[in-house]
Amino acid sequence: MAGLKGDVSELEKSYDYIVVGGGTSGLTVADRLSEDGTKTILVVEYGYLDDSPNILMPSPANNDRNMSRFFDYMTTPQKELNNQTTVAYAAAIVGGGSAVDHMMFDRGAAEDYDNWEKLGNPGWGWNGILPYFQKSVTFTPPTAQQQKEIGYTYDEKAAYGGEGPIQCSYPPFQWPQQKIQWNAWRDLGIKETKEGAGGEAVGLFWIPSALNTKTMTRSYSRNAHYDRAATRKNFHLLPGYKVLKIEVSKDLRAEGITIQSRDGNKKATTTISASQEVVLAAGAFGSPALLQRSGVGPKDILKAASVEVKLDLPGVGRNLQDHAGSLLLYTYSTNTVPNSAAVSNNATFAAEVQAQYTQNKTGPLTVGYGNSVVFLPLQTFEPNYESLIKKVTSQNSSSYLPSEYETTLFNGFKEQKALLAASYASKHSAMLEVFFNGDPTAIPVLQKPLSRGTVHLNSTDPLGPPIIDPKVFSNPIDMDIMTSMFKYVRKWMAAPSQASLGPVEIVPGSAVVSDADIVGAIRQFSTPSIGHALGTCAMMPLDMGGVVGSDLKVHGVEGLSIVDASVMPLAPATHLLTTVYAVAEKAADLIKARAKQ
Repeated sequence: MAGLKGDVSELEKSYDYIVVGGGTSGLTVADRLSEDGTKTILVVEYGYLDDSPNILMPSPANNDRNMSRFFDYMTTPQKELNNQTTVAYAAAIVGGGSAVDHMMFDRGAAEDYDNWEKLGNPGWGWNGILPYFQKSVTFTPPTAQQQKEIGYTYDEKAAYGGEGPIQCSYPPFQWPQQKIQWNAWRDLGIKETKEGAGGEAVGLFWIPSALNTKTMTRSYSRNAHYDRAATRKNFHLLPGYKVLKIEVSKDLRAEGITIQSRDGNKKATTTISASQEVVLAAGAFGSPALLQRSGVGPKDILKAASVEVKLDLPGVGRNLQDHAGSLLLYTYSTNTVPNSAAVSNNATFAAEVQAQYTQNKTGPLTVGYGNSVVFLPLQTFEPNYESLIKKVTSQNSSSYLPSEYETTLFNGFKEQKALLAASYASKHSAMLEVFFNGDPTAIPVLQKPLSRGTVHLNSTDPLGPPIIDPKVFSNPIDMDIMTSMFKYVRKWMAAPSQASLGPVEIVPGSAVVSDADIVGAIRQFSTPSIGHALGTCAMMPLDMGGVVGSDLKVHGVEGLSIVDASVMPLAPATHLLTTVYAVAEKAADLIKARAKQ
């Protein structure tokens, strides 16, 4: 391909735009910028261009957590999880998270994005970002037969209408147990929502997959954005290279980047210039770490790592948020056939399933991780929600924030907490998510944490993996809410509709009953992340601890912008994929507009 480069010797010395990170957001922005044939674009990606067929197959059975496609990142020991360390998921592959995720293609509620705007970001509320959700994707409705047999519902007018490069739709299969689980939520009084992507992302509803129905394969930033941009003469991609730092001048302008091959035999470094902008798309861990290595960040962190302080910007690497998940594992003692377990324990059935997909593009292997979810407001599952909200508003939350926080970060969190308290009281904003697909496993996921983590350079190895500390459950109210979520999921598994399957709790087990024991189980069987890290270069005003403004330009540095999940100031209640695409689409328009000024 004309755009793919294998060595720095093949590059130009200067480009109009350099995009750091060839993942979900980076390839989206680079594709859009290269639509203007007069502008030159270079994308530098640490990962490789991987043509393995299993990336395209929707089923996680073929492409789940292949760690060669991720950075080797771990969290610090988490105090509230019995000092366990866990994997901090960050994709290292062309296509980024969109190449390795579970293809869940949902959006948050309108209120979640309106909260972004209320944090000093005009144009970033629901009405401002919805056109970019729509621009990013082409939605293919499920067939009439699928709607009848499976029960899919959607509202194309409310949510879609664009003809974007990413394809999304519904698979032609769901396990029969999924319908039983769906009805169990109805037993609890949970109402069905016809379409979750139109701003009403609460209740019980279907979510599409990032699925190309013509081929029944994954649609992601590599095959949707890169493949078409790669034919343009003004677009270059250099995979397999690490960006050591952004070259920031004394008058605080980003002038280019310095890079080095991942190949240990190539020690030479190369500096490439950017005449218009350096665009960071390295993710919620990579973007703050790169800023810090370049001398932009909290001065104490930079000095400890012997990095020259170009700009003291306290918010870089702070405000880390993620969606923490806990685990309730069941077995169905009277499970019906077919079921998902048979794929792994019945070789004959597994061969049949594989043949269905290979020959006809039908059957279980067309399904990603699932297409049905509940997103529930706090008051749905917490009977004492009003007293819990009073606890939030009266709490001296600063005592639970990272010790490195200073005045501007405290100011920002104060504004965030007021918005979160309002969302906790709202019927239109979710706190609990459970995705379900017919498996006897339940993972309650906390959507709006009060806890805040950090991402910092390792002072003894600034070029190595950053120190990632999610500080999960550091605010005890998060644990209170997770405990209530845990109990509510048990109610779901005990609902009348589930009885025909004979659910039996294995982890943590039916003997775990008291609140203290449930908290103990949460500490043992939880993860601080389901791969939704965000917020570490928050889009907020400088006096609120922000790193970028609503134009996505880094405060105080010219020619430097950020376009990935790190700019999201508050976690929306959703899987992040579609939101990352929407942010990137809006970012590309912002960058194009200022180039014309």
